[in-house]
Amino acid sequence: MRSIQTDTRPQAALVLADGTVFRGRSLGAAGTVTAEVVFNTSMTGYQEILTDPSYTGQIVTLTYPHIGNVGVNPSDEESARVAAAGLIVRCASPVVSNFRATDDLSSYLKKAGTVAVSDIDTRALVRRLRTFGAQAGCLVAAKEGALTDADIEAAKKAAASWGSMVGRDLAAEVSTKTTYEWKEGLWGLKAADGEPGFNKPETFKYKVVAYDFGIKRNILREMAERGMEVTVVPATTPVSEVLAMNPDGVFLSNGPGDPEPCPVVDLKTKRVYITSQNHGFAVDAATLPEGVEASHKSLFDGSLQGLRFVDAPAISFQGHPEASPGPHDIAPLFDRFAELMRSRR
Repeated sequence: MRSIQTDTRPQAALVLADGTVFRGRSLGAAGTVTAEVVFNTSMTGYQEILTDPSYTGQIVTLTYPHIGNVGVNPSDEESARVAAAGLIVRCASPVVSNFRATDDLSSYLKKAGTVAVSDIDTRALVRRLRTFGAQAGCLVAAKEGALTDADIEAAKKAAASWGSMVGRDLAAEVSTKTTYEWKEGLWGLKAADGEPGFNKPETFKYKVVAYDFGIKRNILREMAERGMEVTVVPATTPVSEVLAMNPDGVFLSNGPGDPEPCPVVDLKTKRVYITSQNHGFAVDAATLPEGVEASHKSLFDGSLQGLRFVDAPAISFQGHPEASPGPHDIAPLFDRFAELMRSRR
């Protein structure tokens, strides 16, 4: 006689603002959370995504179907806390297998108080978001047992009344409150002591001040790896204070927005890059002032992806310049930044 296993995990659901309901099982903390629902197509890096300040105010759907198999560890965190409002996955791995893991994903989410749902049709969800655009949604997870009809109705009302991301000063929510120094380089299997860990550069060529609008730790590591001693300052720091530090360069970090992977072309070299985007807004190329020109554009929709000043050592890029854990195509922008500082000495 075959045994029948009963799924005892608490029920959970995602309810979109248009009334669509996706039912599944709780993966994280019990409770409810309402935010903008977006998706990410990365095959790896779920912990980096969760702790990326760019996802503040957003419920992230991971399109890769099998999530959690390598667990979590402190070294892969991009900030001091889980930034995403919630998480949606197709299938959460019940087994963790990685020498770096210190915890499993479900326990990590519960400790962070993050509501998450698994066992839903993420393909159907992403098709809806892709067709109709990102929209508000409410994640609701029972503490135990089943959700009630009242739970679903309350979630529908919360999603319908949430609003949008437009006009929210998210930088103020995620920026550091105090100034701090950063000197840690990239992680590797063999650091200076011969063990796996982060590189510790001994000398620095440049002094950089980085404005924190939602900066990721790996952006700081990319700069340190290239000989930049970085001072990170709050988003509201006056320019006069930054200039008084006499830096070789000033870095304005990325921050919260809508995710979208995008092929980008360098208009000067014609080289195509696979990049990681996280924005819901763009600069209109037709509005660029004199002395500023486009440096990169999207091959998807032709939108402006990069700027350069003609008569000043300043560049800008729309997206993640390092994309931890990948892709790393656009990482040479850090080399360009270093070259601009070297040329002005």
